[in-house]
Amino acid sequence: MIELIGISKSFDKKIVLKDITFCVNRGEFVTIIGKIGSGKSTILNIVSGLIKYDSGELKINGKIVKISNRNYIKDIGVLLSCDYLIEEFSTLLYWKCMGKLLGLTTSEINHRIEYINYICQISDPNIPISKLSSGNKMLVKIGTMLLKEAPILIIDEPFVNLDINEIEKVERILSNCNLEGKTILMTSHYPESIYKISNKIYVLDNGKIEHNFSKNDFQSYEIFKLNFMQYFNKSLISTFN
Repeated sequence: MIELIGISKSFDKKIVLKDITFCVNRGEFVTIIGKIGSGKSTILNIVSGLIKYDSGELKINGKIVKISNRNYIKDIGVLLSCDYLIEEFSTLLYWKCMGKLLGLTTSEINHRIEYINYICQISDPNIPISKLSSGNKMLVKIGTMLLKEAPILIIDEPFVNLDINEIEKVERILSNCNLEGKTILMTSHYPESIYKISNKIYVLDNGKIEHNFSKNDFQSYEIFKLNFMQYFNKSLISTFN
């Protein structure tokens, strides 16, 4: 469903991605892990059509796509790590405005808001977003991502600044999306969440995919976490082997 073939990208002559090649099959939940600055968000931004790649090919559903052709974006729901909520708006007003920007009808917007409000359960969807907790703000982003019934979800660091209950709630929502058949590509630094909800993990280091594996390659979460922590505290060479 998502295929990157020899994708490279530089910013101001600094190489960020080098010949990235991997695929996410239909219905998979794939997580990319990597140190800060390794290029994880750049990959998600390329797949989402937010930035151009310098060379290589990006395929969605077997067709080569480019940023100049925006048609494929309708099949993708996106959650970014940056701040983009209009915090003066209430959650409901924000979702309604985003629904209009997505080209949904009033009836479609109301139907989707009823659904996402039920699964996200924002503490108070009628107060300004600025007054919500960080966990509820993340749920507003998740709801925005789910406004259109896109078969592909691109998710950047959804567990940052959440407490344990909020993390478990987001895990359930994303896991249920995957069980419903959505294809998910995510980045995260939270090993327990990655292990619980991902089918496949790619390790990105210095702009290259160095390893890929499934959680079934490890006998337990403890062994996975040990490898995970070794990777982030030491060199990649001695871990994920």
